[in-house]
Amino acid sequence: MKGQKRPGHCCCPRKPGRGGTPKQRAAFVSGAVGLVAQVKIDSHTTLALLDKHSLRQFMWPKSRILLPLDVKLLAKLRGECAGLDGTLVFELCCKSSCHTHAFFSLSGLSRRKQKLSIREWHLWNLTLVVLTSDEGSNADERMGAVEQHFAAGRVHMRADGAWQWQYNHACGNANPIVLVVMAWRIRTLEVEADLAHIQGELSKPHSPPVEGLVCHLVYAQTRSQPDARNGLQLWGLVSDEGYLYESTNTFKLKDEGLLPVVVTSLFWGTAPAGEPLLVLAILTHFNPATGQDKLRVESIPLGKRMAARLELALEAQQEVKATAWRIDWYWTHRPGEDGRPRARDADGVSPVRFVCLLDDKFDGQQLVSARAPDGARFVFETAKTRAQQPKTAEDLRKGAAR
Repeated sequence: MKGQKRPGHCCCPRKPGRGGTPKQRAAFVSGAVGLVAQVKIDSHTTLALLDKHSLRQFMWPKSRILLPLDVKLLAKLRGECAGLDGTLVFELCCKSSCHTHAFFSLSGLSRRKQKLSIREWHLWNLTLVVLTSDEGSNADERMGAVEQHFAAGRVHMRADGAWQWQYNHACGNANPIVLVVMAWRIRTLEVEADLAHIQGELSKPHSPPVEGLVCHLVYAQTRSQPDARNGLQLWGLVSDEGYLYESTNTFKLKDEGLLPVVVTSLFWGTAPAGEPLLVLAILTHFNPATGQDKLRVESIPLGKRMAARLELALEAQQEVKATAWRIDWYWTHRPGEDGRPRARDADGVSPVRFVCLLDDKFDGQQLVSARAPDGARFVFETAKTRAQQPKTAEDLRKGAAR
């Protein structure tokens, strides 16, 4: 969305635009000569800024909370970044998530009171994956500079797809904190074929789950005639002229598309104090990776019109068919025993991360699965009624991650 969202720190790069479909990608790459495609891991964006004393501070850009690092860990991180100017951008991620989604493995870290030591950092399997910096005339130069600087932490991919993280138990605290993941340079004339090849390389039998790719566009330019589109686009301030929340020269590639769903109920979600409660829908759908396995998931908050229409529909029917736009947890799918793509999770957990309802199929003149006149009436679910329901595998997984 390109609305007036509250961004966070003004020096943080804008959020990548959406390039999940060939049509969206074609619009992005028009006019560019190439792009740099970088692996996107489930993680938290982290900003490394130089303060007035020229010391690097590592923070979450949205909340501006500093990472809980003790003196020795902070000194080691600053030492690894020494020699680079300007602002650096990282992804804080967990290399091994103990059978939970990697994103949930970071839950609670921003509220941690006790600061992390180097030993705890490695015990938690944490790492900072470098993304880019604000030094360089285009995306290739910016990324190339940080790749070269942090080369000691380069992650290698084996023939079976497994990632070889730069960690040696014998080295202990000397192991690098900052790592560099795979990136590919692509010509825009062959973008779809190259992206399909990359997806295959990242979907081997022992490949770790990959959320997607972040693609940075490169435009032709010379020293005498630079192209402003090659600049690193920052959030800036909402009051700035031409402020945009999303980037116009960087896009993210994820597994997304249309998804047929069935709305079975509605519930009240939480909202900030003083704001109206949010309405979310409870949906069921078939696993898009297999076409089987009926799964349960929640939508993102509904608009007022959609919420009112679904409430009316569920008062008349027990369920409502609808169409949604899905974004999956992962862009890659490892092959199953039959060689076909399979879901990342085989325990009933939905591979869908976000579901946005687009429209419904309710027709008040032709009711489907109509409620009996003397049957149970539709009522909104609450946190209490939801807590009384049997736990799904996804609920158990989130609880364990906390």
